Amino acid sequence: VDIDWEFPENKDDMDHFVQLVALFKQRIKKQVPGGLITMAVPSTDWSGKWYDADGLKPNVDYFNVMSYDLYGAW
Repeated sequence: VDIDWEFPENKDDMDHFVQLVALFKQRIKKQVPGGLITMAVPSTDWSGKWYDADGLKPNVDYFNVMSYDLYGAW
C-alpha cells in the first residue's frame, strides 16, 4: 500500500499523521502479513517541513521521494 498524503499544514497534522500511519500499520500487517507500506514524500524542506520522518520511519517500509517540478538557476 502506498500512502500519498499531501499538503499537511501544521504541527497537529504532522502529529496526527504519525498516529494514523502507526494504526494503519497495525491493521494492515494483521490482514496482509508480509505486505509493504510505502509512502510518497516531498523532496524539499518547504514541502516536507510537516512530515515527522523519525516518527514515520518505524511504520513505513520504503519512502518514495517525489522529485518532480523542481527548477532553479543551477
